[in-house]
Amino acid sequence: MIDAGVGDIIAQYKKYGWELRRLLVPEGSREVDRAVIGNADVIVSDLNGLWFSRRSKPGSETWELRRLEGIPFALIAIVDDRSSDEEREEILNQIELEMLASSPTDAP
Repeated sequence: MIDAGVGDIIAQYKKYGWELRRLLVPEGSREVDRAVIGNADVIVSDLNGLWFSRRSKPGSETWELRRLEGIPFALIAIVDDRSSDEEREEILNQIELEMLASSPTDAP
């Protein structure tokens, strides 16, 4: 899962001020390379993706979920600084559900 291509994606996001916050991996994925993902949280998920965040404007933080399988695709969420941790997690969970709904299936 963590290969040179993923490292290139992370480097590209960093170039534009994004910070890798979370790595979403399917259950049973091989070990991740901390040299590539740094201190990002590793979370078992139905998605295979990367969560990045950066300050977009005063009073909010933009989060972007980048899908790692299939056609490159990303969704964003803007989280108000006044949001509680629980509210932020609800917002991010909703984005993950939207990403899952848009993911290609194995069915013909």
